[in-house]
Amino acid sequence: MAELILLNLAGKILLKLRSSDFQQIGLEWGVTKELRKLEKTISTVRNVLLDAQEQQVSNLAVREWLQWLKDIVYDADNLVDEFATEALRRQVEIHGSTVREVWYFFTRSNPFKFRFGMGRKIKDVRDRLDEVVADMKDFKFAVKFVDRQVQIRGREETGSFVCSTDIYGRENDKEAVIQLLMSTIDEKNVPIIPIVGMGGLGKTTLAQLVYNDNWVTSQFDQRLWVCVSDDFDRKRIIANIVGMATNTNCDNLGIEELQSHLQQILGDSKYFLVLDNVWNEDRVEWIKLRDLLKVGARGSSIVVTTRSKTVATIMGTVSLFDLRGLSDDDC
Repeated sequence: MAELILLNLAGKILLKLRSSDFQQIGLEWGVTKELRKLEKTISTVRNVLLDAQEQQVSNLAVREWLQWLKDIVYDADNLVDEFATEALRRQVEIHGSTVREVWYFFTRSNPFKFRFGMGRKIKDVRDRLDEVVADMKDFKFAVKFVDRQVQIRGREETGSFVCSTDIYGRENDKEAVIQLLMSTIDEKNVPIIPIVGMGGLGKTTLAQLVYNDNWVTSQFDQRLWVCVSDDFDRKRIIANIVGMATNTNCDNLGIEELQSHLQQILGDSKYFLVLDNVWNEDRVEWIKLRDLLKVGARGSSIVVTTRSKTVATIMGTVSLFDLRGLSDDDC
């Protein structure tokens, strides 16, 4: 029974960690990687809890392992609650509540100390969970619960298609981004325009509207769309670009062959590339990909959508486009 409670508690923690509020705060505080590692580890131990429950009846070591795990999961839950409280504060603050005055002492008076302390707490819990996982391998637990949310999350993708007649209030934003494209059309180096905004504002939709605009379709030799998401895998991104340009499956190609194909495809072509939903904050990884995208005819352009201004700063070569919420008149 206790293990079922632990199973449910782990599930609640995972739901919170996957929420858009947590993802946004993680980006702003620079703890995205730690939160994702924490999520992955909790998901791993959750998948074997049912088998552990059965084994602990006759195995004292398993029983002690479960108690150790329970203590850490409760600490993780308390940590996540701290984040949830901060997320609520942010939401209320956006709507102009006086709650911001209550939280001023805790966050605004010393934001760096608050964020540094939270980052250390996350790392501490994750390190302890890593020790649990290391010991878990000795018991050879069977996976009797599969966290399907992890599987589904990896398959979430966006595409370039959009039904523009169903979109309201973004025409001015679309024109503004297109003006940015026009203003950089004669640059020698490929310009990179970041579209930045909170989750759910419509960054992907805006990129889709730009991608399918008549001026864009007539201006570029090739239009390419890649949903990057939270897995900034350079090989996968290149394979998607090559596959889309050639209408072939490139999963079995090595990185050298893919890079060669990419150079040939882009070559002297005037291309327009959208990298949608980018989370990567590793400058080195981005530079490795960026250097491969420098080919192409003058006038080629790249648009990046992201929630993070850090990502925009790392990737962008021109001023970012800061997407705002719709006004009451547009809704």
